[in-house]
Amino acid sequence: MCHVARRVPAKSVRYQLRARAFTGLCRKDGRWIPDNPSHPAVNWESLRKDPGESTVEVTCPRCMEPRRVSAKTVRYQIRKGDFTGLCPKDHTAEQEPAPNGRHIRL
Repeated sequence: MCHVARRVPAKSVRYQLRARAFTGLCRKDGRWIPDNPSHPAVNWESLRKDPGESTVEVTCPRCMEPRRVSAKTVRYQIRKGDFTGLCPKDHTAEQEPAPNGRHIRL
């Protein structure tokens, strides 16, 4: 915590007190930081804030090529259970063409 005094509009503090949401913390100290779910293909130590979004290094388990992917997308897919870590080219190679010519998931 930073312990720096700052001025905040009284109206905002009253509203937060009524809503039982007042913490007195700075925005930096009070913000929610998402946890990074573990996956063998993701190196969370390489988390980097690029312009516009945070990215993380993902290593394809098939071709072993690292690539940068949006950290938000990786977190979402791991929690959903859809994340494989495969490159787009390896991901489509895993699918079989359907009789109508479209790919279907196995």
